[in-house]
Amino acid sequence: MDLDYEAPGRSIPSPVSYTHLPIPVGKAIVGANAFTHESGIHVDGLLKNPFTYEALSPQTFGREREIVLGKHSGMASVANALKSLGLIADKACTKSVLAQVRQRAMQAKRIVNAKELVEFYQRACEMDSPVSA
Repeated sequence: MDLDYEAPGRSIPSPVSYTHLPIPVGKAIVGANAFTHESGIHVDGLLKNPFTYEALSPQTFGREREIVLGKHSGMASVANALKSLGLIADKACTKSVLAQVRQRAMQAKRIVNAKELVEFYQRACEMDSPVSA
C-alpha cells in the first residue's frame, strides 16, 4: 500500500470513522494543534532551526506550522509576528508589545489575534505625529 503522507486523510481511513471519537487537538501529527507553538523558548528555537522542536516537518503531512501569541510568548514570537505584518519594532517596543500580549491573553484566556497585535504596536511604538502650526 502506497501512503501519501501529504494527504493522510485520503490514504488512510480516519480513526474517527471507526471509533466515532474525536481526535484530541494536541495529538501528534493529526491533532489540530499538533504544529502550533506559543512558548517563547520553543518559538525562538523553531525560528532559528525548525528541527529544534519539530522532528517531523508539518509540510510532510500537508500541515503548516502556526505560531500563536499568548501568555507564554516571548520576544522572538512577538518580533516575528510584527515582522510578518510588516511592522518594524526595536527591542523596547517589542518588549512593551509583549507585555500587552501577555496581559490580554491572561485576561481574555485566549490567544491574541493580529488586530489586537496591531493595536498594541500602535499604542507602544508609534510616535504621535507632530502638531502643525
